Amino acid sequence: MKYEEFKKYVNDNVDVSMESDGNQEEGVFSYGRIRPRIFYRVISALQNEELLRRCPHVRLFDMAITFRWLFHQDERGISSALIQNDHLEYWEVDEVEMIRTALWNTPRLFPVKRCKILEAIRQWVDLGGPDLPLYVLTNAIGINGAATIFYPGALEAFAQEVGQDFYILPSSIHEVLLIAKSEVEDSRDLKDMVWEANRTVVSERERLSDQVLYYDWKKEEVRLLES
Repeated sequence: MKYEEFKKYVNDNVDVSMESDGNQEEGVFSYGRIRPRIFYRVISALQNEELLRRCPHVRLFDMAITFRWLFHQDERGISSALIQNDHLEYWEVDEVEMIRTALWNTPRLFPVKRCKILEAIRQWVDLGGPDLPLYVLTNAIGINGAATIFYPGALEAFAQEVGQDFYILPSSIHEVLLIAKSEVEDSRDLKDMVWEANRTVVSERERLSDQVLYYDWKKEEVRLLES
């Protein structure tokens, strides 16, 4: 599926009622109980082919959107479980209904957060020096935050702020980095940076992609950065 197709799907399907479907009395594992806590995250499709064979997913570029249900969250993090094909069979729920639910839930369970990269780093290390033109796009808890690139309006808001096209660097499954086109002399350097970070800084299980994405402000379109 192309980004534009998924974006249209999102826009057409975000209005989802979370009223009880009558199954609340069936137990903690009933779909009625789990439905309000179903969310999506983004992972590498290339590194998870075996997993993707047994779970519902949407492929976009070399990534895949998978679906999980949240059963615990506190200040230390979250606990969640992957939704697999046999879960849908057990619940007697079709994939479209589950995807629509996740599209509605995720931005509300995990609101978007965007800040300059040094602001994010200074939460952990006291660094001085001038700010950098890189922005971190993630969610409020910083877990599975790369999914925010598919939140309605998240990329459009950054484009409006910088007033131009920009690049999206897949830092990990937890966040992406954004940088305005005018700040980059040679986009090939971005690809080199992502490739190097994936092999020296990012753990294999948290690696998202070696590809850099390009956001066209006028067309409101995301595409792979050409070599």
